Amino acid sequence: MAKSSTLSIRVVEGRALPAKDVSGSSDPYCLVKVDDEVVARTATIWRSLSPFWGEEYTVHLPLDFHHLAFYVL
Repeated sequence: MAKSSTLSIRVVEGRALPAKDVSGSSDPYCLVKVDDEVVARTATIWRSLSPFWGEEYTVHLPLDFHHLAFYVL
């Protein structure tokens, strides 16, 4: 019997993100978490408020997981 499922994720882009640096830009990246555990992290896009990542991941989800979350930092 399967103990996990597989999920394919594509993180494409961010648009009009808020500036967080004193220079008026940001260095954003994206985290994917399953039940508070980081399962994927994009590259950091330096000095951009509209980053393009275009990254794909395959994530293994336990059958009893509760939360899947995406964070742009």
